[in-house]
Amino acid sequence: MPMSFLDDKSFAKRTIALVYQIQKSSIPSALSFKLVGAVSGIWPIKEVDGRPLLYHSSAVLCVDSNTEFRIMVEETRVVVYLTNMSSSSYISPDIAASIQECLTVTLQAVLKFYLISIGKNQKKVNLTNLFNIEVGEVCGRSPCVVSISKVKQTANWVCECGKKHSSRRSLLWVFNKKQEECPSHCQGLGKTALTMSPSEQHLSRLANQLDINSCRELMIHLGLQLNDWNDIDYSYTRMPLVIKIMALNFWRTKTIRGKPTKSFNDLLDALKAVGDERHLLCKVFREDTHLLGKI
Repeated sequence: MPMSFLDDKSFAKRTIALVYQIQKSSIPSALSFKLVGAVSGIWPIKEVDGRPLLYHSSAVLCVDSNTEFRIMVEETRVVVYLTNMSSSSYISPDIAASIQECLTVTLQAVLKFYLISIGKNQKKVNLTNLFNIEVGEVCGRSPCVVSISKVKQTANWVCECGKKHSSRRSLLWVFNKKQEECPSHCQGLGKTALTMSPSEQHLSRLANQLDINSCRELMIHLGLQLNDWNDIDYSYTRMPLVIKIMALNFWRTKTIRGKPTKSFNDLLDALKAVGDERHLLCKVFREDTHLLGKI
């Protein structure tokens, strides 16, 4: 990827950074392609003058009309820049945390696939030891990042360059999960929420709550053909989380007869049909703080 964007003096003021430091081994080129390919299946690749900004082991992706992010897979780390067109102050915490969550589970799946393919015992693969996550901003032409635990301990931190960074901006990457389970009196999502269309991030969170067999059954109830599922399964063999994310996003964008739009109500009906009563959609919404009033 051309690095000229770092020459833009306003880039640092409009951007927050996320870095995955890979432990013990480097990322093979084939796996970097899988990671970028999986991510581009969730967010569209940005185009300039009709040309997609897709490069060797890196890409620029669109989040919305005001937000984009760059992902660059290097030998021992993955660097992500999330940029708002005006200022980093306008970056949505839901967008940043959703991107981090999706990238984390996808990277885990890709690295686990690689380790198993070279002979590691699946039961002995510890996902928590595969990489460290660091968050921060941009200094000069580099990501300036520290561990999440350090950022949570102070309102500001000073980097090696002597620059003070706001912990609040760095923590945009992290969900504040105060409540994991629904209270006993919860009746599920309200009518307003059920009529809304799920985003890529909503579906990624839902995928993380389902096992592979439940997801397959759910997709059939949502109207996907079995051959659609099999094609996705074949493309991402031994990467169950990525399969689930891709299948749900395929449903979201696919034209299905009798279903011109897709809503949370469709997901709720399908979840009930497969006998899942765990309030999974409540969990999906709980992490969208700006939507809590609609539940």
